[in-house]
Amino acid sequence: MKKIIAIFIISFLIISSIYAETIRVITPYLGTIENDMSKTIEGSSNGLSLKDNSLLKGLYLQSINPGKYQWNAFVYNSEDLNYSSLWGTHFIFDYYPGAKEKSEYVIGAGIEFIRMETKTDKIVPFSNFELSQDIYAPYLRAGKYFYFGENKIKYSLMPWLGLETDIIRGDIDFTIPGMPMPVTDIDDDSYYAIAGMNFKVTFYHFIDLKLKYHGKIDLKENDYFDIASSIINIYFNKSWGISYRAKYMKTAEMKNTYHIGGIVYAF
Repeated sequence: MKKIIAIFIISFLIISSIYAETIRVITPYLGTIENDMSKTIEGSSNGLSLKDNSLLKGLYLQSINPGKYQWNAFVYNSEDLNYSSLWGTHFIFDYYPGAKEKSEYVIGAGIEFIRMETKTDKIVPFSNFELSQDIYAPYLRAGKYFYFGENKIKYSLMPWLGLETDIIRGDIDFTIPGMPMPVTDIDDDSYYAIAGMNFKVTFYHFIDLKLKYHGKIDLKENDYFDIASSIINIYFNKSWGISYRAKYMKTAEMKNTYHIGGIVYAF
């Protein structure tokens, strides 16, 4: 995973440097994450609650060519979280066909990936508890930006609709005293209709506030999950600033909430 991150950063710098109009942003983050796997454990362990907090490290990359496209990627990692190692990433690419002064259409695609590996003997009354799961969530979306405001304070609003597939793979294995349990495979595909709203306000060119929310409805089970995030960027000049990011993510397998801060470098 570390080699992949290094290759990704190098590719980001080389490819984005080709286009003179491109704005590039790099932000390393540090903060905390709360993970709740109670629903995953519930089906096999009589409702054991499993929540925990740990340190979260992340790296955000973004490349913007105004009026044409933007893409961003975020990679994060936490260790010793619910006796687990957590890796997550998302990648989003948005293309803007037919940009206008007060609005522009958006066609986008992205993928969310979460890997969690748990090994412990500390979950009483279980022993040899092992859980491994990978969650892949590719999606397509389309929407439209609407722009408001003057030079000092600018707003944008983007409603959007899309489709998502969640692919979950893994296995769970544990032993209860006097009651050996077989390894249970985790193998599930779900299909969702998704809809969201992105809001952004910029104050005097150096303070950005972004609020994002989207929900997804399982097309087979009618289950509903929501994802919400907020981002505040404060720039001291054209190149440097600070950033705060918070996000709540709910899936069929777990819930994650994180709060992180970092230093922004734009060039």
